[in-house]
Amino acid sequence: MAQNGLEIGPRAELLTDYVGIEARIAAMEKETKSDDGKIRMAAHRAISVATAERRRLHARLFVGGRKPKPDPRAPAEAVEQAPGVELDELSWAFLNDAVGDVDEDQKWALFGLCWDDAWFAPSRRKTRDLWAEFGPAVLKRWIVDKPGTRPWCWWKYEAPEQRRRVGGTGTLRCEAHGGKPLVRMGLPEGWIMPNDLRWHPFVGRGFQGFDVDDPPTFESQAAFLERHGLLVAGERKRLKAADFVSEAIRAPLEKSFA
Repeated sequence: MAQNGLEIGPRAELLTDYVGIEARIAAMEKETKSDDGKIRMAAHRAISVATAERRRLHARLFVGGRKPKPDPRAPAEAVEQAPGVELDELSWAFLNDAVGDVDEDQKWALFGLCWDDAWFAPSRRKTRDLWAEFGPAVLKRWIVDKPGTRPWCWWKYEAPEQRRRVGGTGTLRCEAHGGKPLVRMGLPEGWIMPNDLRWHPFVGRGFQGFDVDDPPTFESQAAFLERHGLLVAGERKRLKAADFVSEAIRAPLEKSFA
């Protein structure tokens, strides 16, 4: 806060509340791994509420503060470049899922990286090409720190298919409209909400609205990797039973055509 020219004293109570919310979210994250579906779903809903409250507190904490001078190295500080890698720090951080706060100038560069647009990307190269060249170096370190998972770019450019659905209630919008769903980290997005069932093209076609008490559930990353034989040597023995617990889709914001 000092970097923003703000004194902690007058904001001590807000800061205490903010720290408390952080602790609550961390505790609820553990409950999202519960074997009980109702407990998992309740935890997801509570996290959504707490996250919105945290954003409001953050805005109140920093109101009136000056914007600190951006550090162009900030996005990549969390991940040191591997030996032999010569790549701008923002692109390297993006490949490692380690992008932090970015300044205004970097937002367009980040847009280019997200959408595989070489025109905006800092290296003037498509993200797909960057991953093809630097992905092996990223994965070598990633698997050591986060076994049983893969970074965003791996799921976008290498995953053979999306993760397998194993349960839950809900229908994807694309099943009514046609086409393919947007897939992130192996999980499809774009669910029909209960209110949507009143309207065309969903009404009367037997679709199921997203059920917050029984959300669509998919295999974990670890289960997907094992099913496809993609765990590297020594990775499987480092995994625990919790790594194979299925993952429930978090309830999206309620949207309809009303």
